[in-house]
Amino acid sequence: MFFRRAALCLLLLAGTCSITRADENPGDWISDDAIIVVRVREPKTSMAKVVSFVYSVAPMYAPLLLSNESDILEFTNKPLFKATDLDHDFWWAMFNDEAGEAVSAFIVRTRDDDEVINELNELIADDASESVLRHGRYVIVATAQPTLDRIQKRIDGQGTSWRESISPEEKKTFEVGDLSVHVNTRHVYAVIRKNADDDVVAHREFRNSLTQMLFDAYDEEAVLQFVSREILEKGADAIAGAAGVAISATVDHRGIETEILIDHDLDQENVKQEPHALSNFQVLHRMPPDRQCYLAGTAPIPSPAGWFLNVIDVDSHDDKDTPTLTEQGKIQRRLRKLKYGQWSAAFSLPTITSPEFRLDEVAEIENPQAHRLMNNNLAILQTHFKEFREKRAYELLDGVEQFGDRTADVHRVTYKKSDEENEDNHAKIYGRNGLVSRCVYDDNLFVNTIGGGKQAMQDALQRTHATDIANLRPGLAATRAKLPENGSFILLLDAASVFASLTQLDVGVANHEGKLGEIVNLGIKMAKPPQSYCGVAFALEPEQARLKLYVPIEQLRNYTPFIFMMFAAEFL
Repeated sequence: MFFRRAALCLLLLAGTCSITRADENPGDWISDDAIIVVRVREPKTSMAKVVSFVYSVAPMYAPLLLSNESDILEFTNKPLFKATDLDHDFWWAMFNDEAGEAVSAFIVRTRDDDEVINELNELIADDASESVLRHGRYVIVATAQPTLDRIQKRIDGQGTSWRESISPEEKKTFEVGDLSVHVNTRHVYAVIRKNADDDVVAHREFRNSLTQMLFDAYDEEAVLQFVSREILEKGADAIAGAAGVAISATVDHRGIETEILIDHDLDQENVKQEPHALSNFQVLHRMPPDRQCYLAGTAPIPSPAGWFLNVIDVDSHDDKDTPTLTEQGKIQRRLRKLKYGQWSAAFSLPTITSPEFRLDEVAEIENPQAHRLMNNNLAILQTHFKEFREKRAYELLDGVEQFGDRTADVHRVTYKKSDEENEDNHAKIYGRNGLVSRCVYDDNLFVNTIGGGKQAMQDALQRTHATDIANLRPGLAATRAKLPENGSFILLLDAASVFASLTQLDVGVANHEGKLGEIVNLGIKMAKPPQSYCGVAFALEPEQARLKLYVPIEQLRNYTPFIFMMFAAEFL
């Protein structure tokens, strides 16, 4: 269907056509009632970047990955692509018609090649199922004539462009991507609201549609293994109160960059009047803006016992009442156990996993209903942490261990298997006596290793010789530079090493002598630890929440053999 519509876009430009001005941008022909706008920047260049990415990630496997390259080249020689100017952007937009049905329009620019266009005429002569509009060298194909009428009005200068109705930050995010998407969530909510009895029902329908879209794209059971349905619904709640969502993505030989911006309209009526539409992000906007934290992690390959490293570096701030990490370490010793709440405390934020924590400790919310709603959300989160703690018990062992001038607390982590569990690899990993965890607290540094003995902590401390996290590894500074300066939370992770290490441990426990274990171990031996880090940054701005993801090519390239081994193991 997509290619048929694309072919129709290349309808013969015979007859009298209007002249396209050089300064015209076809994106401006899309009106502000568009629900979704998609742009593919210069398809010829973007496709070249994708090919470059594939060759950079897996040079030895590229022929296999691009085995259909000859078919692709043959396809691009067809009139469909021969008549398309691939040096200009492709645009696609979706609207809602008066009956509430989705309609769309596709905009492309054609080459000035009469011979090729004549060939296209023969392909589409008998197909009149689409509405077509020609404007200079551009062809617009829509699924309904009223949609073309909308676009014609915009070409004539009537109405408002979708660009004029979004915030500058949304525009900025949209413009940077080779593939860019903008979703006008106000229009989506309005469409759902027309068919709902009230705002509460509309909000529930909106939330359910978002979560169902995720389940349609990925296996529902697999998704729920990693995140609970309640958390997914809370994420949908955050989008429900937004004015728009902008997504941009770029892939090339250097890696993958993706940015998601959720723009909040705090003056939106359903946000002001209905507490259910108040998103979690808007509450977080009320948090102190001067607090920032970094989290970095890595793991050795091969791993002696599957241990992993967590490093937290907290920027200095003016809150004198917040204890330093060294003081927190003393508090933990007095408590004689390790609480999960220390992670929040290390971030200089309230311990949200504590049953005593309530929202009024960090934010002032005028609407009491919204206040109660957010506390209920926190109660759900606290329940999940409680269940997690009940599975794993932490025991502070007597004494401490010295590593140079640093002191490590030593804990034993044991796993309690429930009666309903017939077999659980996690229980096998922890073993009968549990794993030993070591924690080192400094003023601005927290290092934690699980398993691996004293050597694990020794290696970890050698990697963390400086409190400035950007100096831990060259790759850290490079990734940090890709992330926004105002990030409230920044994660720098050697994800490939952690993934390979934990998988090796999991397979080794579950299948000591099987072919799966042999294949995974072979993949581990072929892999070389990268000197790079993946980066994730979450930034809270006055009316936006921004999520930035960066994956350097080394994180993908060095572990391609391992990944292929994993795929091969699935078929044994």
